[in-house]
Amino acid sequence: MTYAVTERGAGLDEALQALRRWGVDFLTDPTADGASCHDYDLHYVDGIDSLDDGVFGLIVDGISSTLCFSGGHLEQTAAEPARPLLVVQTSSEFMDRWAAGTSSWDDGIESGEVELIGSRDEWNHWLAATGYLLTYGPDGDAS
Repeated sequence: MTYAVTERGAGLDEALQALRRWGVDFLTDPTADGASCHDYDLHYVDGIDSLDDGVFGLIVDGISSTLCFSGGHLEQTAAEPARPLLVVQTSSEFMDRWAAGTSSWDDGIESGEVELIGSRDEWNHWLAATGYLLTYGPDGDAS
């Protein structure tokens, strides 16, 4: 079976980009809506239950967030993580392009706009734990 976007569906692209950009505010500042933290259910990621728990960090424009992954759920709080497996540091400019779909995480790493602090071996773990992968295998394979 092949799926294709119709012209009418393609007309939603601008609205979807605006929603992604709106959502980036919560990634760059988890207290943007006045809440102290946000919880995300990541069970849409195939194989997420085989992913080890872990603490990660995200730093955007110098603002730190702690990302605690456990049992298929991610909790994000505005704080510097204690003993993270990996911290990802970037800028709001990159995040805007990422949200618009014009840059990927790999593009950011290649250009130097995304810096990994910690073991590069944890990159797929971070991607899966934050919901950016659709599939995660028990051997660390990702797609």
